[in-house]
Amino acid sequence: MPQLGEIKRGSEIGYKISNAHHKYIWEACPICGKERWVYTGNSGSKCYYCGHKDANGNGVGNWHGGYVKRKDGYIEVKIQPKNFFYPMANKKGYIFEHRLVMAKYLGRCLSDWEIVHHRNRIKDDNRIENLELVTDAGHKQITRYEMIIAKMQYRIDELEKELESYKNGVLSAIQLSVKEELNIAKSSRSGSFPCSPAGFSTRFLAVPNAWLRA
Repeated sequence: MPQLGEIKRGSEIGYKISNAHHKYIWEACPICGKERWVYTGNSGSKCYYCGHKDANGNGVGNWHGGYVKRKDGYIEVKIQPKNFFYPMANKKGYIFEHRLVMAKYLGRCLSDWEIVHHRNRIKDDNRIENLELVTDAGHKQITRYEMIIAKMQYRIDELEKELESYKNGVLSAIQLSVKEELNIAKSSRSGSFPCSPAGFSTRFLAVPNAWLRA
Protein backbone atom coordinates (compact mmCIF):
# COMPACT_ATOMS: atom_id res chain seq x y z
CA MET A 1 0.00 0.00 0.00
CA PRO A 2 1.47 3.38 -1.02
CA GLN A 3 2.07 6.01 1.65
CA LEU A 4 0.15 9.30 1.69
CA GLY A 5 2.07 11.94 -0.24
CA GLU A 6 4.05 9.39 -2.27
CA ILE A 7 4.59 10.48 -5.89
CA LYS A 8 5.13 8.19 -8.88
CA ARG A 9 5.10 8.32 -12.66
CA GLY A 10 2.05 6.99 -14.45
CA SER A 11 4.11 4.20 -16.00
CA GLU A 12 4.98 2.96 -12.49
CA ILE A 13 1.35 2.53 -11.45
CA GLY A 14 0.08 0.87 -14.60
CA TYR A 15 -1.21 3.80 -16.67
CA LYS A 16 -1.07 3.62 -20.46
CA ILE A 17 1.34 5.47 -22.73
CA SER A 18 -0.74 8.66 -22.91
CA ASN A 19 -0.49 9.15 -19.13
CA ALA A 20 2.72 7.26 -18.50
CA HIS A 21 4.91 10.39 -18.16
CA HIS A 22 2.53 12.26 -15.82
CA LYS A 23 3.19 12.41 -12.09
CA TYR A 24 0.60 11.13 -9.62
CA ILE A 25 0.35 11.53 -5.87
CA TRP A 26 -1.23 9.09 -3.42
CA GLU A 27 -3.66 11.07 -1.29
CA ALA A 28 -7.01 10.81 0.49
CA CYS A 29 -10.28 12.41 -0.60
CA PRO A 30 -10.99 15.41 1.68
CA ILE A 31 -14.65 14.33 1.94
CA CYS A 32 -14.79 10.55 2.40
CA GLY A 33 -11.12 9.83 3.07
CA LYS A 34 -10.77 7.31 0.26
CA GLU A 35 -7.13 6.95 -0.78
CA ARG A 36 -6.21 6.85 -4.47
CA TRP A 37 -3.72 8.05 -7.07
CA VAL A 38 -4.37 11.64 -8.17
CA TYR A 39 -2.72 13.63 -10.93
CA THR A 40 -0.46 16.15 -9.22
CA GLY A 41 -2.16 19.00 -11.04
CA ASN A 42 -5.43 17.99 -9.33
CA SER A 43 -3.96 17.47 -5.87
CA GLY A 44 -6.44 18.15 -3.08
CA SER A 45 -9.50 17.38 -5.24
CA LYS A 46 -12.44 15.21 -4.29
CA CYS A 47 -12.72 11.60 -5.39
CA TYR A 48 -14.97 10.69 -8.31
CA TYR A 49 -18.01 9.83 -6.17
CA CYS A 50 -17.80 12.82 -3.83
CA GLY A 51 -17.21 15.06 -6.85
CA HIS A 52 -20.59 13.94 -8.21
CA LYS A 53 -22.54 15.07 -5.16
CA ASP A 54 -23.98 18.49 -4.39
CA ALA A 55 -23.64 20.43 -1.13
CA ASN A 56 -26.40 18.31 0.47
CA GLY A 57 -24.76 15.04 -0.48
CA ASN A 58 -27.31 14.25 -3.20
CA GLY A 59 -26.24 12.73 -6.48
CA VAL A 60 -25.92 15.04 -9.48
CA GLY A 61 -25.22 14.44 -13.16
CA ASN A 62 -24.91 10.72 -13.90
CA TRP A 63 -24.31 9.84 -10.27
CA HIS A 64 -27.43 8.52 -8.54
CA GLY A 65 -26.08 7.75 -5.12
CA GLY A 66 -24.80 4.34 -6.11
CA TYR A 67 -28.28 3.08 -7.04
CA VAL A 68 -28.61 1.85 -10.63
CA LYS A 69 -31.52 0.13 -12.39
CA ARG A 70 -30.25 -1.94 -15.29
CA LYS A 71 -31.97 -2.44 -18.64
CA ASP A 72 -32.80 -6.05 -17.72
CA GLY A 73 -34.78 -4.82 -14.68
CA TYR A 74 -32.32 -5.73 -11.92
CA ILE A 75 -31.05 -3.14 -9.42
CA GLU A 76 -27.40 -2.68 -8.47
CA VAL A 77 -26.14 -0.75 -5.45
CA LYS A 78 -22.70 0.64 -4.71
CA ILE A 79 -20.95 -0.50 -1.53
CA GLN A 80 -17.62 0.56 -0.07
CA PRO A 81 -14.57 -1.71 0.33
CA LYS A 82 -14.95 -1.65 4.12
CA ASN A 83 -18.45 -3.12 3.84
CA PHE A 84 -18.78 -6.68 5.20
CA PHE A 85 -20.47 -7.79 1.96
CA TYR A 86 -17.89 -6.19 -0.37
CA PRO A 87 -16.51 -9.64 -1.46
CA MET A 88 -19.81 -10.13 -3.30
CA ALA A 89 -19.37 -6.93 -5.34
CA ASN A 90 -17.95 -6.67 -8.85
CA LYS A 91 -14.77 -4.82 -9.80
CA LYS A 92 -16.58 -1.46 -9.71
CA GLY A 93 -17.96 -2.09 -6.24
CA TYR A 94 -21.55 -2.78 -7.34
CA ILE A 95 -23.70 -5.64 -6.09
CA PHE A 96 -27.18 -6.82 -7.07
CA GLU A 97 -29.63 -5.46 -4.52
CA HIS A 98 -31.60 -8.71 -4.25
CA ARG A 99 -28.41 -10.62 -3.41
CA LEU A 100 -27.44 -7.99 -0.85
CA VAL A 101 -30.87 -8.14 0.80
CA MET A 102 -30.66 -11.93 1.09
CA ALA A 103 -27.07 -11.80 2.36
CA LYS A 104 -28.04 -9.30 5.07
CA TYR A 105 -31.01 -11.49 6.03
CA LEU A 106 -28.76 -14.55 6.39
CA GLY A 107 -25.95 -12.58 7.98
CA ARG A 108 -23.28 -13.90 5.61
CA CYS A 109 -21.92 -13.47 2.10
CA LEU A 110 -23.48 -15.59 -0.62
CA SER A 111 -21.49 -18.05 -2.68
CA ASP A 112 -21.38 -17.69 -6.46
CA TRP A 113 -23.42 -20.87 -6.92
CA GLU A 114 -26.22 -19.56 -4.69
CA ILE A 115 -28.97 -17.80 -6.66
CA VAL A 116 -31.62 -15.46 -5.29
CA HIS A 117 -34.93 -16.02 -7.06
CA HIS A 118 -37.78 -13.49 -7.27
CA ARG A 119 -41.00 -15.32 -6.39
CA ASN A 120 -43.28 -12.95 -8.34
CA ARG A 121 -40.77 -12.61 -11.22
CA ILE A 122 -40.58 -8.81 -10.71
CA LYS A 123 -36.85 -8.15 -10.78
CA ASP A 124 -36.88 -4.89 -8.84
CA ASP A 125 -39.18 -6.15 -6.06
CA ASN A 126 -36.43 -6.93 -3.57
CA ARG A 127 -38.50 -7.39 -0.42
CA ILE A 128 -37.12 -10.33 1.57
CA GLU A 129 -40.53 -12.07 1.49
CA ASN A 130 -40.33 -12.03 -2.32
CA LEU A 131 -36.86 -13.60 -2.41
CA GLU A 132 -35.88 -17.25 -2.32
CA LEU A 133 -32.38 -18.73 -2.09
CA VAL A 134 -31.86 -21.64 -4.50
CA THR A 135 -29.09 -23.47 -6.29
CA ASP A 136 -28.41 -23.02 -9.99
CA ALA A 137 -30.10 -26.34 -10.82
CA GLY A 138 -33.07 -25.48 -8.63
CA HIS A 139 -33.38 -22.03 -10.19
CA LYS A 140 -33.37 -23.49 -13.70
CA GLN A 141 -36.09 -25.95 -12.71
CA ILE A 142 -38.21 -23.20 -11.12
CA THR A 143 -37.75 -20.99 -14.18
CA ARG A 144 -38.74 -23.86 -16.49
CA TYR A 145 -41.94 -24.53 -14.56
CA GLU A 146 -42.76 -20.83 -14.43
CA MET A 147 -42.38 -20.60 -18.21
CA ILE A 148 -44.68 -23.62 -18.68
CA ILE A 149 -47.28 -22.08 -16.36
CA ALA A 150 -47.01 -18.73 -18.15
CA LYS A 151 -47.55 -20.42 -21.55
CA MET A 152 -50.54 -22.35 -20.23
CA GLN A 153 -52.05 -19.19 -18.75
CA TYR A 154 -51.54 -17.40 -22.07
CA ARG A 155 -53.30 -20.24 -23.89
CA ILE A 156 -56.19 -20.16 -21.39
CA ASP A 157 -56.58 -16.41 -21.94
CA GLU A 158 -56.60 -16.92 -25.71
CA LEU A 159 -59.22 -19.68 -25.49
CA GLU A 160 -61.40 -17.54 -23.24
CA LYS A 161 -61.24 -14.73 -25.80
CA GLU A 162 -62.14 -17.15 -28.60
CA LEU A 163 -65.04 -18.55 -26.57
CA GLU A 164 -66.35 -15.07 -25.82
CA SER A 165 -66.05 -14.14 -29.51
CA TYR A 166 -67.90 -17.34 -30.49
CA LYS A 167 -70.69 -16.64 -28.00
CA ASN A 168 -71.08 -13.12 -29.33
CA GLY A 169 -71.15 -14.42 -32.91
CA VAL A 170 -73.81 -17.05 -32.17
CA LEU A 171 -75.92 -14.55 -30.25
CA SER A 172 -75.71 -12.06 -33.12
CA ALA A 173 -76.69 -14.77 -35.63
CA ILE A 174 -79.74 -15.78 -33.52
CA GLN A 175 -80.83 -12.18 -33.11
CA LEU A 176 -80.51 -11.60 -36.86
CA SER A 177 -82.49 -14.78 -37.65
CA VAL A 178 -85.28 -13.82 -35.27
CA LYS A 179 -85.44 -10.34 -36.73
CA GLU A 180 -85.66 -11.72 -40.28
CA GLU A 181 -88.44 -14.16 -39.41
CA LEU A 182 -90.41 -11.47 -37.63
CA ASN A 183 -90.09 -9.23 -40.67
CA ILE A 184 -91.29 -12.07 -42.92
CA ALA A 185 -94.19 -12.76 -40.59
CA LYS A 186 -95.27 -9.14 -40.72
CA SER A 187 -95.10 -9.07 -44.50
CA SER A 188 -97.18 -12.27 -44.86
CA ARG A 189 -100.94 -12.15 -45.21
CA SER A 190 -102.31 -11.50 -41.77
CA GLY A 191 -105.56 -13.44 -42.27
CA SER A 192 -104.03 -16.89 -42.34
CA PHE A 193 -101.66 -16.98 -39.43
CA PRO A 194 -101.12 -15.10 -36.27
CA CYS A 195 -97.81 -13.41 -35.74
CA SER A 196 -95.22 -16.11 -36.11
CA PRO A 197 -93.09 -17.06 -33.08
CA ALA A 198 -89.35 -16.70 -33.36
CA GLY A 199 -88.75 -20.36 -34.12
CA PHE A 200 -91.23 -20.57 -37.00
CA SER A 201 -89.79 -21.65 -40.35
CA THR A 202 -89.61 -18.79 -42.85
CA ARG A 203 -90.49 -21.20 -45.64
CA PHE A 204 -93.67 -22.21 -43.83
CA LEU A 205 -94.70 -18.61 -43.42
CA ALA A 206 -94.12 -17.96 -47.13
CA VAL A 207 -96.58 -20.71 -48.28
CA PRO A 208 -99.58 -19.15 -50.19
CA ASN A 209 -103.01 -19.36 -48.50
CA ALA A 210 -104.46 -21.08 -51.58
CA TRP A 211 -102.22 -24.08 -51.02
CA LEU A 212 -103.32 -24.34 -47.42
CA ARG A 213 -107.03 -24.41 -48.36
CA ALA A 214 -106.49 -27.34 -50.76
